[in-house]
Amino acid sequence: MAIYELNSFLAIPSDTDTRLRIYDKYINLRYTVDPNISYFYKNANIAVISIEGDKSINLDFTTSDECSLALTKLNDYKQIIISNLTTSPSIILGKTSDVFSSSNLNMLAKVTDSGNTLACDVVIIDVPLFHSQVRVFINGIEVNCGGKVYPFDCYFSNDNGLTSRIIGDERTGDKLYWNNSVAGYELDTTDLIDFVYLTKINI
Repeated sequence: MAIYELNSFLAIPSDTDTRLRIYDKYINLRYTVDPNISYFYKNANIAVISIEGDKSINLDFTTSDECSLALTKLNDYKQIIISNLTTSPSIILGKTSDVFSSSNLNMLAKVTDSGNTLACDVVIIDVPLFHSQVRVFINGIEVNCGGKVYPFDCYFSNDNGLTSRIIGDERTGDKLYWNNSVAGYELDTTDLIDFVYLTKINI
C-alpha cells in the first residue's frame, strides 16, 4: 500500500520556507529536503529524491501516473523556494549577518512529570537559520534533542507535544518537551534552559 498521496505529500512553500516538507498520507512530517542539492527522478511508481552527499529518499505512490505528477510538483516547488531565496532583498544587498540568538537563554524550566511533558513556557523566539539545529542545554550541559524516543532526552513540537520536529526543522513558536524516561530525571523550576541556534539579523 502506497505511503504517499499526490494531494498531501508536499507542503506548499511559503515566502520564508527554505526546505521542501514531505508528509505521508497520515499527514506526518517525514522529511525536510534542501532543494538546492536535491534532484528527482522516477522508478515505476516510486519518486526518488537524490540528495548530494546523502542517501536517496523513495516516495511510493499508488500509480506510475500519480508518481509522474508528484515529480512535476517537486520540481515546481523546488523552483519556488530557490527563486524566493535568490530574490530576497536582504540576500541581494548582503545586509544580514548570521549570529547566535540571545533570545532563549537562562529560561526557567517547568516542573515535569512522567511521559512527554512541556519543559519550558518560552517558545523559540527568533527564526532558526536554515541548516541550524536548535541545541538544548540544561544548567549549561547539552542534552540530546530531536525526538520522542531513544536516544532523545527532549524534542520540539508545535502541536502540544503530539508530533516531534525533525532535527534541523525547528521553527519559531515551537515549544520544548521533556522525555523523562529517556533522560532519566525530571526538571523543576530550579533548572535553567538554553536554546542555542543561529539566526539572521539586519546589519
